[in-house]
Amino acid sequence: MCIVYLRYLYRIHLLQQQPEMILGIDNNEYLLVQDLLSTQDKLTHAEVRCQSLGAEREQLKSTEARLVSENEMLHRNQQTRDQLVISLEAIQVSRLLHVVLSYLNCRYLVHYILYLPTFH
Repeated sequence: MCIVYLRYLYRIHLLQQQPEMILGIDNNEYLLVQDLLSTQDKLTHAEVRCQSLGAEREQLKSTEARLVSENEMLHRNQQTRDQLVISLEAIQVSRLLHVVLSYLNCRYLVHYILYLPTFH
């Protein structure tokens, strides 16, 4: 579309440089032609802007999709991290319980050995 835009600009420039050569027109017709050229120029600018906005919209959609995907991935990673923390805490509690039970078992054995009834 840029080539079309450049062609329009070139035609407008040529017509603005030589208004009196346009079929020997009078002042009213010249003003109408100038208005038409101005309107065509505005239309061309609007078409180019429209295409630019369309491309920008597509880029924003792509960026939004990427950000949504990244957000979902971060959420899944956080859930996994939370599950790992819970598992590690459970392992620590299990180990601590094992140590406590071992300690209590040893005390019981020591107590049992020290106070064994002796048979004479």
